Amino acid sequence: TYDVEPPPIFLTGSLDIRLAGPVRVMAGLLYRSDDTRFSGDLDGPSEIGDVIFAGPGRIEGALTTPEIAPFLGVGFGRLGGEGFSIYLDLGLAYAGDAGVEMSGSGPIASEPGFDAELDKERRRILDEIDSYYRFWPIVNLGFRIPL
Repeated sequence: TYDVEPPPIFLTGSLDIRLAGPVRVMAGLLYRSDDTRFSGDLDGPSEIGDVIFAGPGRIEGALTTPEIAPFLGVGFGRLGGEGFSIYLDLGLAYAGDAGVEMSGSGPIASEPGFDAELDKERRRILDEIDSYYRFWPIVNLGFRIPL
């Protein structure tokens, strides 16, 4: 198993077009500050690729996509005007083709065949995430309080 750390910062910028009442359509860009990183400590026998390796070690990696992704969405609620308001934005960003980077360290990394099996594991993860990691959901719930 891996510990997963998503990017610490996500920012969006969009152009909103009001349709009717509180309904808006949006187009914009999503920026993320880093790739999604993962790591795992291997304390005992561990299966990597198709082989079980004995040594302890650590695997680190990243799920890579471009830093900036276009998105489309729909919003509900007033962003301007007077008084208190609540809004909800829903969208989908196209992050593009994903990549997977992985490396191993510690005694396990020097075992025969480790690099080839780590590459198999990398390709397995890529095959697993490829269909859904290229699209990222956007959900933004907020409120406006006049001062």
